[in-house]
Amino acid sequence: MSNSKRTLVTISPLEAFKLKKLRADIEWHRKLHKCLTSSNEQTVENEIFVSREVNSSGARHYAYTDIKTFFDYYSVLGSCNKTCYEIVRKNVPVKFFMDIDCQYQAVINEFQSLVRKEAVVDSLKWYLAKALRGMGINDAEEIVNDVIVLDASTGTKFSLHLVFQKVVFPSIEHCSAVLRWVVNNLYELEYPMYEEHGVTADGFKAALDINGRFPLLVPLLQGNDFHFLFDRGVYNYNQNFRMWKSKKFELGKPPLDTNLSFTSDNFKKTLITFHEAPLIHACEMDRHVPMHCAALSCEPKKVLAKWKVKLNCDGNNITEAIYQYFKQKINKDVTNIWYDESPHGTGVGLNLSNGDIYLLDLDECAYSLKRKGTDGLMEKKYI
Repeated sequence: MSNSKRTLVTISPLEAFKLKKLRADIEWHRKLHKCLTSSNEQTVENEIFVSREVNSSGARHYAYTDIKTFFDYYSVLGSCNKTCYEIVRKNVPVKFFMDIDCQYQAVINEFQSLVRKEAVVDSLKWYLAKALRGMGINDAEEIVNDVIVLDASTGTKFSLHLVFQKVVFPSIEHCSAVLRWVVNNLYELEYPMYEEHGVTADGFKAALDINGRFPLLVPLLQGNDFHFLFDRGVYNYNQNFRMWKSKKFELGKPPLDTNLSFTSDNFKKTLITFHEAPLIHACEMDRHVPMHCAALSCEPKKVLAKWKVKLNCDGNNITEAIYQYFKQKINKDVTNIWYDESPHGTGVGLNLSNGDIYLLDLDECAYSLKRKGTDGLMEKKYI
């Protein structure tokens, strides 16, 4: 049997008996949409959506259950068969998390000898605290210190997952927005440190000396460009987040692990969608400006300032101000304003009653009309 078709590892008869009893309490589906449909037909306390990789081709099964039932099942799984993921649903509160990933062969050779887990974590905490503080979170330094670090590094790859226990947002979209602030700070603070020596190993060492923090922009081995130590593409709803003790299905892949004892309470701490800390609401950030208005810009503060001037508002509710502006001055048939991932790259738009859409260009304070049933956009107009 080829590796591409490799199935789950054979287990002992005793383990099989235990799993059969526990598995009967969980309804597994081969398609995510069927799992989601099934969840709408029942109410479960302490609910969790999970997936499990069942072969090395990436096929997964999906389930909706309560955390106790799943933990009982998960605890009995052998280490070779723990290939499970937490599914992050839309509009569900989440802890802020970061996925750190770097293949040593892709970046400068010096990185592997210089990288230290503690130094990287401290640097990530510093930048996250700076971003939160810039949004008006006064105790940012304190809350970022409560973080669980899961490690799956190998001799060829540096891999960490960070789960911040007290940084909790109303939805995963807010995590994406916060990461924009982190990226913006990196461009402002780290990028200039490479000016003297360029995007090279010497430049990296200079940045390390100047910064006093471990650089999060690492020069690639080939090409005059950087590798971000953290993954910027994992903040979408229905994202699958690998669980503590789980590994990718391929042979030789290590599990994500930490030095906590494997208990139900600690397991919940490592999950994204289970939290004890209060939510940080969007309206509490950056003088009560909704985060999603700045989420798609590398200079969110400047963008927000421009919109406040254009709309002649105090910034307490820019979303509502944009809606009222379009309703009163552009088109009275505007029905609502929304934020979502858009194929046109803006992510913020307004619906019209006839099915047309206005798509916003946040950086330029502009908008374009998209007619219902067409692919292109009309001429861009400015506020």
